[in-house]
Amino acid sequence: MIVLQGYPLPPGQCYRCRMQHTPCVDLQRDEEENPHRIERVYLCVDCVLEAAGWMAGARGMTVVSTEMVAELSATVEDVTIENAELRVTVDRFRAAAAAMAAFLPPEFLTLAAEMPEPGPDDDDAYFGPTPAGFPDDPLAVDAQVEAELQER
Repeated sequence: MIVLQGYPLPPGQCYRCRMQHTPCVDLQRDEEENPHRIERVYLCVDCVLEAAGWMAGARGMTVVSTEMVAELSATVEDVTIENAELRVTVDRFRAAAAAMAAFLPPEFLTLAAEMPEPGPDDDDAYFGPTPAGFPDDPLAVDAQVEAELQER
């Protein structure tokens, strides 16, 4: 097999799709239906890539483009930066909670104490169960407080 930029011998097209996309692979085999006629068997780039996808799938692999690899690398980089920024925010909140500890009753401090340090494999933040003294739905509590204020 060799890769060519054109179709030098008849039939001058891809054996499978009958198009003339380039580059193409010359299988260096003559068509066997008529041994007296010299016709090469070519596969265009599109058909070769399609076949590569089928064969890779049969082996449990995937064929990816360099564009897809670059896109995924950029996504990983973006998520890594976002993760670093979120860790800084968590550290700031922990520092603020420590500073407020002198002014808050002990039941309000359990949230900071129960929140584990993120590990290297943690993808999502874990806040655990709602500690005693904290409402399950802060937005509902806000709505309730507003309603009480309007009643007064």
